[in-house]
Amino acid sequence: NYAVQIGNSCERNEVNGCEIYGCGAGGIRIDGGDYFEPEQLATGYNCITDNKIHDCTKIFYSAIGIFIMNGFSNYIARNEIYNLKYTGISCGWVWGFTKSRACDNVIEYNHIHHLGTGDMSDMGGIYMLGPQGGSEIRGNCIHDITKANYGGWGIYLDEGSSCIVVEKNLVYNTDSEALFINYGKENMIRYNILSAGRNETVGMGRTMSHNTATFMQNIFVFDDKAAIFGRSQVCFEDRTVIFDCNYYCGLSGGEPTVTVGEPGREDNKIFSWNEWKGMGYDMGSHVVSNIFEDDSFELKKDAEVFKYGFKR
Repeated sequence: NYAVQIGNSCERNEVNGCEIYGCGAGGIRIDGGDYFEPEQLATGYNCITDNKIHDCTKIFYSAIGIFIMNGFSNYIARNEIYNLKYTGISCGWVWGFTKSRACDNVIEYNHIHHLGTGDMSDMGGIYMLGPQGGSEIRGNCIHDITKANYGGWGIYLDEGSSCIVVEKNLVYNTDSEALFINYGKENMIRYNILSAGRNETVGMGRTMSHNTATFMQNIFVFDDKAAIFGRSQVCFEDRTVIFDCNYYCGLSGGEPTVTVGEPGREDNKIFSWNEWKGMGYDMGSHVVSNIFEDDSFELKKDAEVFKYGFKR
């Protein structure tokens, strides 16, 4: 099972400074009553900080390091999570745009790494599901995420993820895109360093008729793959996502491209940088180079991104 479970009606509990390992399932689970259950079953205001959670999911591969189900106003900070078969931190848990009690959760400064052993798909370092107004994912370091067949993302905003701020995170060395959104509403993605691992840098699964997300002041690091990848259901011509004032850093030089189609297909549609800007995207963005210190993602003090407004 999970090492610690905080259930219905629980508020203002703290799990701090623990080491959790060897569990059959995951580390810590917060599980409150959902929006349609009596308010007295609601769970929130819990603090999960400075814990080390590793080498769990021994029996239930799909368990999670820290799992928040319908909880609100929880603070998840400075935890280290590694060597699990599935996701590091997961929050939300209603599908689509159904009303949810998950809101105002803060997930910050966690170190999440070496997840997945090739046994599970549809996973991520941090996984969000459903509307979560007021929630923030900030300052986390996420790397080395391994998938089975598909979906080894760093930050994964899945169906209906809405009104979430994702800022100042570092994501690199993931099997799939560093950040992936599978339709949502009015998410803000800013001041992140997102680096392509073995795939494109940013991925879009499906968009709706409203604004899905705004990407501003991010550093997108790309190599031989596209900087942005949209699945076949994405129509960038509809302008339901905003990209502007970002920084594109090519490890091999050259300009970024945008691809629409299906992973691995040779007949995918490719937009050049000029075509992408011609559609009205990234009009205030810059292609940059030589901004990092040697073999790291530490920005040089004089990196040109600071001149244009990037914040650590």
